[in-house]
Amino acid sequence: MSQTNWNKTLNNYITTLILFKMMNKKILAIIVVAIVIFSCEKSKKQTPETNENSQSQEIVSKKIDIKELKGSGFEPGWSILISQKNKRNFSFELLTLLGQQKTTGTLYLESDFIEEQNAIVSFKGTDTDGKEITVTYLLKSCLDMAGNETGGIIDVKWNEEQFNGCGNYLVNYK
Repeated sequence: MSQTNWNKTLNNYITTLILFKMMNKKILAIIVVAIVIFSCEKSKKQTPETNENSQSQEIVSKKIDIKELKGSGFEPGWSILISQKNKRNFSFELLTLLGQQKTTGTLYLESDFIEEQNAIVSFKGTDTDGKEITVTYLLKSCLDMAGNETGGIIDVKWNEEQFNGCGNYLVNYK
């Protein structure tokens, strides 16, 4: 075989190898792209359902069944103890004028309490004399007069007065 024929054969062989590798790469690239496209479509279809389920499970797991809520404040001095009677019904004992005046009554839980920063739970009800009372608890850090950090901010509206202070809650563990 002459040198020229040898070079032509070698060039043809190299060209064939290069074309074969390029074709394999193209075929491989097409297969990879197809897999990626089909897997993305399945992920898109599954994602909303998965997100909805996980979000609802997350919300359910964060709901709090309040057993008791305590709060107090100064100027004027007051304190309140709210205790669960059954699922959404509560009783309360409000002490005002530094314990000189005691008021009791019933409250109804107006909103579910979800344990997350800035969550709000509210109660409405009446005292034994029929006067309306509303209690709002905000799960946000609160410093009492002694400088102690408590679980949240509590506001009580009763008998045309508003009492502001700090409070904590206890939960029913099932």
